[in-house]
Amino acid sequence: MSTLGTPSTSSAQDRSLELAMTAMSAERSNRPRILILAAGLLLAIAIAYLGWGLVVSGAAKARLSKARGDYRNLESLVQQVRSNFDPTSTELYKPVTPSNVANKIQTHAESLGMPGVISSTGADIRSVNVKGYVQKQYSVNILEKDPRLLLQWLQKVVQDNEVPGMDISRVKLTPGFKLPSGAVGWNLEVTFKRWQRES
Repeated sequence: MSTLGTPSTSSAQDRSLELAMTAMSAERSNRPRILILAAGLLLAIAIAYLGWGLVVSGAAKARLSKARGDYRNLESLVQQVRSNFDPTSTELYKPVTPSNVANKIQTHAESLGMPGVISSTGADIRSVNVKGYVQKQYSVNILEKDPRLLLQWLQKVVQDNEVPGMDISRVKLTPGFKLPSGAVGWNLEVTFKRWQRES
C-alpha cells in the first residue's frame, strides 16, 4: 500500500479547515451587530418616550378637567353676585319677619275655607353658610282636608308676591278618613323654605 499522497491530503484538509474558519470569522465580523443593538436601543427609547407622553397627557387632562370645574364654579358665583345686584332680586331676598310669613300662610288657608292652619315660626337653617343670607323654614301639618283645596293653598303660598322666593322643600300627602261631603280627606305635611337677607 502506498502512502505517497497522505501528507498533501492532510495539508489540503488543514488548509480547507483553516479557510473555513477564516470565512466564518469574516462572516461573524461582517454581521451588523451594532445596527441590531442600535435598533434595540432606539426601540427602548421610543417606548420610554411613549410612556412619558401618556403620563404627561393624563396629567394635562386632569388639570384641564379641574380648570373646567373651577371655571364652572366661578361662573356660577359670578351669576349669584349679578343676581344679588339685580334690582328685581332685592325684592326676592327682602327680609320678612317669621310671624308675618306665618300669618300669610294662615290667611291663605282661611281664604280657601281651611281655618286653624298653624305654621311653625320660621327656624333658621344654617347648613349652607352664605354670608349675609339666612334660610328660614316653616312647617305645617293639616289634617283631613280636600286634596284640591290643599293643592290650591300650596300654590297660593308659593306665588304670594308679598313673600317672594317661598319654595317647597318637603311635602307628604297621605289619605285619611271620608269627609262629610263623601270625598276622602287627606293629611298634608309640608315644609316651606325661603332665603332672605339677614336683617
